[in-house]
Amino acid sequence: MDLFISVGVFIHWQAEDDALIEKFNYAATKEALKRAIAGSPTAAEVVAAKKTAKHPFAVNNEE
Repeated sequence: MDLFISVGVFIHWQAEDDALIEKFNYAATKEALKRAIAGSPTAAEVVAAKKTAKHPFAVNNEE
């Protein structure tokens, strides 16, 4: 199996909690690796969900 995995992170310039930044980035990277290896989500699934997708690690996420 050939995999290409690219991980990019964004840290808001007003972010002050280094421990929370590290926690979120670690969790996001780990999740991205697991999903890449599993082949999930598929490109079709990503496109289908683009209008309803929410950032899972956004501090001000509204549930």
